[in-house]
Amino acid sequence: VDQTQSLFIAVLSSLVPNVALLVGVLIVVVLIDPVFALLTLCMMPVLFVVVWSLRRSIKAVSREARMREGRVASHITEALGSIGLVQAYAAERRLDESFRVYSLDRLQAGLRRVDLTARLPAAVDMVAQTGTAAVLFVGGLRVLDDKMTLGVLLVFVSYLRQILDPMRALAKLSSTISRGSASAERVEEVLRLEATIVDRPGARRAVGIRGDLELRDVTFGYDPARPVLHQVNLHASPGQTIALVGPTGAGKSSIAALLTRLYDPDKGQVLLDGRDIREYTVASLRQNVAIVLQESLLFSGSILDNIAFGNPDATREELLQAAEAAHVDQFVRDLPRGHDTPVSERGGSLSGGQRQRIAIARALVRRAPVVVLDEPTSGLDVLSEQYVMRGLEQLTSDATVVVIAHRLSTLRAADTIYVLEHGRITDCGSYDELARRPGTFARMHAVVMQGSGPGSRRQGGFPPDYGCVHA
Repeated sequence: VDQTQSLFIAVLSSLVPNVALLVGVLIVVVLIDPVFALLTLCMMPVLFVVVWSLRRSIKAVSREARMREGRVASHITEALGSIGLVQAYAAERRLDESFRVYSLDRLQAGLRRVDLTARLPAAVDMVAQTGTAAVLFVGGLRVLDDKMTLGVLLVFVSYLRQILDPMRALAKLSSTISRGSASAERVEEVLRLEATIVDRPGARRAVGIRGDLELRDVTFGYDPARPVLHQVNLHASPGQTIALVGPTGAGKSSIAALLTRLYDPDKGQVLLDGRDIREYTVASLRQNVAIVLQESLLFSGSILDNIAFGNPDATREELLQAAEAAHVDQFVRDLPRGHDTPVSERGGSLSGGQRQRIAIARALVRRAPVVVLDEPTSGLDVLSEQYVMRGLEQLTSDATVVVIAHRLSTLRAADTIYVLEHGRITDCGSYDELARRPGTFARMHAVVMQGSGPGSRRQGGFPPDYGCVHA
């Protein structure tokens, strides 16, 4: 962006006045002596070829330098964002060596750009001085032959300098243009990206939503050639809770992504209150869905700011009520500034359970008729889980709930459980029905019950192989 800004500044401050000066002087020279003016102009094609060839090279190395600079920035961001993991694995030296290699590559690309940029003014000056010598030589011969007066020759030399100065400035400006255009290409590439999920023509606002959810013959894949869901059918009536269980990679989180229209199905329909969700505007559809993820993300700002992210129009009183309902108050009262306590980037200053409770408060203040819970209690200790579950009870009391879970307590509360395997629904029913019926869920249940006996450390969940991580 800085390089692009420099490009526009250079164009406005140097290109326009120098072009105007060059055109004006050329007109005067042609009026004085057209034949001699033609000789003066002969250097321009040579100068153009020199500048054009070097400009192409400068643009290429500028593009390479920009790419390698981005690699360095990406490496730094990744390393600092995972500094705890880096320290835990004593990987500081390895990352330092990687940073040294990336930085050296960036330095070498930058030196190549500086080298070419430095060559351009020298080449331009050489062409200009050669042209000046040629003009003086031919002019001297014409003066000796009495075809031109010495005064006219001196005038031409004076005007020649007036021509060469803007030509030098424009030639040197081309290096700035080359660097700026390489950066502008990247900016343009980003600006030209188009959202794949957009409102259809004639899309309507999703208002008065009751929360009747249905997936009808849905097939979907992040790569259309490799579907992760195959002809999935499920239904949740308003106020019902349905649970999705199955092994890792079965497609559970992909269903959650389809419900919020982060993706569109390749085949089939996702229906909300009997309408294809593609008939609603994207913004209004998502306003009717609240999400609590396995790993809740927080933003820089206060705790109250993070809760307000769920509903920017909520009053402070409504935000405080949501915080109380989600049991955020239980730990906020011990903080120096209460609800206005700043949160560090990504919520690193809070525990996992505290972040989850803030996420639940954020979903509560949204007052959405549809709630999606993607393993919200995974990885929490028993006490944190109790507080989170109490908050979830408040959140899901009047909503249609789609929960991805493996905790027995959560699954028992579901009206219908859908079992997914390899992107297909292989069974569905209530908890008791599935536990008695031979099949995958019954085997999972048997393993859980065996692991919940005396001396077991498992807290009522399915084995790790059946944990619900992002599919």
